[in-house]
Order: sequence, then structure tokens, then C-alpha cells
Amino acid sequence: MNVSYCRFNFNGDCEYVLTQDFCFNNLSGTFRVITQNIPCGTTGSTCSKAIKIFLGNIELVLADETVKVISKRPE
Repeated sequence: MNVSYCRFNFNGDCEYVLTQDFCFNNLSGTFRVITQNIPCGTTGSTCSKAIKIFLGNIELVLADETVKVISKRPE
């Protein structure tokens, strides 16, 4: 369920943008949250394999009970 109380189904092996402040005409956003989903179980359920949080030039990857910090150079 999201902040507007809507429920969404995430099907398949792919990534979805959960939230961001990037716009089509403004590519200089400051944050983005992405979930990397994979099929799991035998019931057709989808599980999050990782959550990626982008804050400026920092990427945080939450996966396998760990947090990886990736620092990227400014462009």
C-alpha cells in the first residue's frame, strides 16, 4: 500500500521505482527509492531481493540483511 492508500501488484523479476523527486523535465532530482523484485515460492508471489536508495551521489543497497554504501563521483 502506498501513501495514498492504493494497493499495487508487482509481478515478475524486475525493478520498480517506489518514490523519487525526478521529473520528466527535471533530471536533477535528489533522491530515488527502487525495489528489485524476484518471483518467490510456488504461489506466484513476488519478493523484494533488494531495496536501492539513491541520495545525491550516494547509493545505499539494502539486501541480505546488510547495507552497502556506494559513493559515486559527481558528474
